[in-house]
Amino acid sequence: MRAPRAVLVALTVAACLGCGYRPLAAHGAGAQRLAVVAGARTVPAARAEDALVAATAGRLAEAGELAGGAGYPRLEVELLRLDETAEALAPSGGRPLGRGVRVTATGRARVLRAPDEAPAFDTGDMSAHVFVGTASSAASSLALRDEAAALAARALGRRLGERVLGLPSPSDEGRGADY
Repeated sequence: MRAPRAVLVALTVAACLGCGYRPLAAHGAGAQRLAVVAGARTVPAARAEDALVAATAGRLAEAGELAGGAGYPRLEVELLRLDETAEALAPSGGRPLGRGVRVTATGRARVLRAPDEAPAFDTGDMSAHVFVGTASSAASSLALRDEAAALAARALGRRLGERVLGLPSPSDEGRGADY
């Protein structure tokens, strides 16, 4: 009786591993928690980068996977790009005028176990976006876009954290705003 049961268990494990299933805490650091640090700064948006790091750390903390400090193993998060796209175009004096803006934050996260080691886990490029209306003055418009960039980065940070934890997430295709 034990042999058929062992075969059944072995087949179940093989099926789970073969289908792409990844366990919670897919980062591969084992029982070790991760410190979250900022990677290379490639985008001149300090507030958005800070929001990215804080949101990623917050998501790991919710799952009990956050380690304090900047030691190893660590999760290095990078904000790679911020894109703005005009939304809701309307005619204005014979020219199109954008009535809203979609701000998309693109970034990635890598688990590093030790200095100068290859990443143990890499999320690949991921993105999140928000929609905002336009402001009447230039100063208000800049402040609004800065806030939108921080909101998009915050949403991206949560998504990166969830990917590192091995939680399922929807594809980017057909998604609405993240905030």
